[in-house]
Amino acid sequence: MPVTLMQRLALRLQGLPVSRVCAALHALEKEGLSIDLREVKGHVLAGGDIERVVDAARYARKKGVKVNLKALLAGELAGLDLKDFVDQGYTTEAARQEQALRRAARADPAAARELLKLREANLANIHALAEKIDSVPFLQKLLMGRTRREEMLRSVKQHQAAVEKELEQIRQWAGTENK
Repeated sequence: MPVTLMQRLALRLQGLPVSRVCAALHALEKEGLSIDLREVKGHVLAGGDIERVVDAARYARKKGVKVNLKALLAGELAGLDLKDFVDQGYTTEAARQEQALRRAARADPAAARELLKLREANLANIHALAEKIDSVPFLQKLLMGRTRREEMLRSVKQHQAAVEKELEQIRQWAGTENK
């Protein structure tokens, strides 16, 4: 989707690097990921490095791995190494493997302990992301807009609550105490 002149002007007025944002948007679409300007803009305003996301998307395509763009954006904001994130993180294939592990975990305590490790690492990343969103500098918070920031935090908090609930169930399967 091409960026209109008015959108470019709005980016310039918000103090965003217009050429970087437009190039990233084009590159992500070229990699087959559907994204809109608001997502790229929100990521940059939150202090994210959109070029790292583009590089990770290219890396994933070269490896033949389908990635979840929202997970890439969140991982980048959390400061994760995105190549490792693609290799070991939340990709479509990793999601399938995690689902298989989840099915096995109900009957096998060893599989439950392995799933527990994965989900605890996921929860740590979610906490890091929430802290990153909370610690955005004042000017970026102002430019990002209160509702966008609140929407991001609400989404992260909902995901955090779901993972914590899931962890309780997995701990029961693994036969471990609640932490």
